[in-house]
Amino acid sequence: MILGLASALASAGLFGVAAVLRARAMRALPDGELGLLGFVRAALRSWPLLAVVGAYLAGFALHAVALYLLPLYLAQGVDLAVAAGDRGRLHDLAARAARTRAAGWPWWR
Repeated sequence: MILGLASALASAGLFGVAAVLRARAMRALPDGELGLLGFVRAALRSWPLLAVVGAYLAGFALHAVALYLLPLYLAQGVDLAVAAGDRGRLHDLAARAARTRAAGWPWWR
C-alpha cells in the first residue's frame, strides 16, 4: 500500500511538472505559420517537449502501478488532492505576480 501511495504521489507530481514544462516549451517554439509538418519538425527538435513526453510516460507508468496496488478511489483521490493543491498554489502565485507587477517589482521577488 505504501508503494502504491508513493507511486500515486509521484505520478501526480510528474503530471504537474510536465504541464508546466509543456507550457514553457510551447512558448519557446517559433511563432508563425509553420503548418502541421513544420510544427511536428520543430517539436521533435525541441528537447523540452521530448522531456515532457518522457515525463508523461513515466507518470502514466507510475499511475498504472498505483491503480494496480491501490483501490481506484484512493489512487484517483491522491491525484485529485495533489492537483487541487497545485491549483491553489498557482492561484496564490498568480495573485502575487499581479500585485507585484502593479507595484513595479518583478513577480519572483
